[in-house]
Amino acid sequence: MRCIELFALGATAVHCRPILGIETTELDPSACTFVPQRIYFADKPTADARVVVAMVTEAELTALAADVDVPLDPTRGHVLTEIRDCENEPAAARLEVAPSDPGATPFVTQGETLGRGDTSGVEGVTGVFNTLVPTELELTALPEELSVESSQGDVVMQAGELARITLSPNSEVDVSPPDVDEWRCVGTISEPTTTEANLTLDVDVQRARGLLPSGLSVAGLRVVVCRDDAAGCAPDGPARAEDEAFTDASGRALVRVDIDEGGFDGHLVVSGSNPDCAAE
Repeated sequence: MRCIELFALGATAVHCRPILGIETTELDPSACTFVPQRIYFADKPTADARVVVAMVTEAELTALAADVDVPLDPTRGHVLTEIRDCENEPAAARLEVAPSDPGATPFVTQGETLGRGDTSGVEGVTGVFNTLVPTELELTALPEELSVESSQGDVVMQAGELARITLSPNSEVDVSPPDVDEWRCVGTISEPTTTEANLTLDVDVQRARGLLPSGLSVAGLRVVVCRDDAAGCAPDGPARAEDEAFTDASGRALVRVDIDEGGFDGHLVVSGSNPDCAAE
């Protein structure tokens, strides 16, 4: 029997391959199955855009949650927020989640591990484990108690899924620009408009390093376009051909969406299994 040890952020799984026709132990499915992600857009896209998604397996997410002593509740969902400043750089800010949920646990990324807290560090990434479903959440980034950005569409939580959204200064904020350079554009951004009938989203799917992109591409994952902010699109549910794509060998998938003058009023769902598991 030939066995291969796979290390997933502190969790070790052993995959044994059959030799000479002998039946062997299968790899734990949680080490191969990626947590489905719903990708939301704070400002509706009005032009072609690249969307980077860092996929994490169920086993990896469980190990990360253990960093903050939180067992994942399969009946609840999770949120990952990337906070960006006016230069589109990672920014430190406090994340406010409404409605509040005493059963949820806030976290921040610290390289390949997590810590407790609701204020992002130099990586600009924070989130919440175990939010109630199917609750509609509103997320706001607050640098020094200034409301910099609030999502236009509600983030709809689903059990066992990870909702991901990037918060950066946008047209929803109507305040005077602060004196701090990295937030100088706050309150000056106009609502995006377009005369185009459609746009293309270039979805770049990578393995996660912690919860951040690692640069390692993932092929064969399903990308589904949900054309409104409701959570009606299931990761394994049916979809029209024009609303579905699969990542290629470089981890990329192109999806073309119809838009109105206000942009794309919807979100994406990315799901699938690690192809490296099937290769063993």
